Amino acid sequence: MKAVRRISVILATVTAMSLATAVNTMPIVGVAVDDFTSPVEILNNTVFRSALGGDAIKYYIPLAAGADCTYGVDCGTSSDYGSGGPTMSMNLMFSPVETMVSSTLYVNFEDLDLAGANDPYGFFESVEVFDSNGVTITGLIDDINDTLLNGTISGNKDTQQLMTVDLGLLTETTYFAQLNFSADYNYSNGNPRNGWNTPEYLIATIEQASVPEPTTIGLLGLGLIGIGAIRLRRRNA
Repeated sequence: MKAVRRISVILATVTAMSLATAVNTMPIVGVAVDDFTSPVEILNNTVFRSALGGDAIKYYIPLAAGADCTYGVDCGTSSDYGSGGPTMSMNLMFSPVETMVSSTLYVNFEDLDLAGANDPYGFFESVEVFDSNGVTITGLIDDINDTLLNGTISGNKDTQQLMTVDLGLLTETTYFAQLNFSADYNYSNGNPRNGWNTPEYLIATIEQASVPEPTTIGLLGLGLIGIGAIRLRRRNA
């Protein structure tokens, strides 16, 4: 019996170590969709960007005066002219995701013009991330040095900026997030001026910590118990 108990302790230890040494699975790439109710992917909106290392969503943050709008539905796919004002929402869908697994949202931007990382000077943008229920999960970020709630942005004005958001444990196999963008074009003294916006790019991914499959742990346990049983029989013999 001591051998079987010893094997049980070993099994419990190996299981705990397997769970503790989880490794990242393949990232789940977000696609732009029109809405979260009956999502339809926005097609022909990606282009390979060497700076980001993959196919990125191409978008324009509106500068023309008007109402708030949704990317791929009524704005964001072509350049416009103005000084800014409207907020553009970009709906992202990630599927399939594992439920009840620790998850992190990463958004790699190319040339997001936050304060401290703006080019040209006077062209300022802000970004905020919401979940599918409309609850903010970052707060409004308009400066590259801002750290609000659990969302952070780092990078530089020349290449990329990275947003990292801890999502915790996801409960649905499909996850939705909404990025809200706004932009304004100002002189150094704050007076608005008009200009054309240029294309920007992003790749959004969710990375999850993987856990060993239950069947793998089960087979390992059966093997260890079998070894213990053989040793017990040999001792009795």
